[in-house]
Amino acid sequence: MNLIENRIIRRVVSGAISVASVITTAAIPASSRASEVQPAPITDTQHQGNQDFKARYAIFVSGYNSSLSVQEANSANDPDSMLNDFSFGPVLQRIKENPTNNLFIGPTIRYSYAGSTTTSFDDGRANYQPRPYEAGQTHQDIDISVNELKDLIEQRKDRQNIPLYGNGSVIAYASGEHYDLVGYSLGALVIWKYLMENVLPEEGIHKNGVILRVLLLAPPLNGVPHETTTTWAQSAGAIQFQTDASNPVTQYISALGSDPEKRAFTTATNTQAANFLRERRNLRLAIMTNRDDCWIPPESANIQGFTLFLNLGRGPNGILNCDTLSLLSVPFLPGRQDENVGHRQILTNALVEVGNFIG
Repeated sequence: MNLIENRIIRRVVSGAISVASVITTAAIPASSRASEVQPAPITDTQHQGNQDFKARYAIFVSGYNSSLSVQEANSANDPDSMLNDFSFGPVLQRIKENPTNNLFIGPTIRYSYAGSTTTSFDDGRANYQPRPYEAGQTHQDIDISVNELKDLIEQRKDRQNIPLYGNGSVIAYASGEHYDLVGYSLGALVIWKYLMENVLPEEGIHKNGVILRVLLLAPPLNGVPHETTTTWAQSAGAIQFQTDASNPVTQYISALGSDPEKRAFTTATNTQAANFLRERRNLRLAIMTNRDDCWIPPESANIQGFTLFLNLGRGPNGILNCDTLSLLSVPFLPGRQDENVGHRQILTNALVEVGNFIG
């Protein structure tokens, strides 16, 4: 291992990967749909009946202040449940309505910041259900969130005899699982830190073929200037300021980009890491972000050669620019705050670009 590789592996950074595969259209029996998210059906007949291949899933990690209700957690094993997801529902609905050749997002697994519970199906196979969580749990130390993702994958990846469906019936059984990862905002940073600790290092427990592709949407990979985070917290009022300016995860994000020199170093390290993952771990890497996002500025999401910038604006009620005075005015504007600062548009206004980019 050369000096550069050594430096990359030892740095805690942030970065990206891309999502894509094969659209899942085969019917799944109603009795099975209620019990487990079904992996993608086998379309290559040479693999039917072959135990030497893995089932493929897509894990979705939501962002800061997201939540998962008891009802949503209980329906997480319904293959269509993610269509109603607040963060990713519009993206998945667009893909379902406008399938593109060789496009794949699903079957889906919901990540929970509170972890998952383990139960068993009648045949003894393990089943994993996300625990409900409240918005405040996304504020926890990022290492806790990263470990929840690692544990989810570690618990699932070696499952055996996973039924694969095609034309309404089981056509094959897979041995083990591998994954595409999709993250939005803080969820993207959780994914990246997981990759840095479990895929990038030579001693990483998931370095060999466990993770295939990752798509990161509006990710704060290079940190967010402290002025931005504190100004936004101030705009939300005194109580919310204490919550948003002093919790562990916002402090971590601010530290990554605390000043221009620090942010430049983080960006350079992230770029090296992204190239290493693509070239040495065979991962497809991609990042998408809104150039008009005031919460996650363009420089916070920029990994040269991996980031696609889109001009999506800030909506009809959005602020004109990202200066301090404009940010302080956001709580008094009509409409959604995350839309008025250009942060949510990557999930709702970039559906065509998402489809084209990962197709």
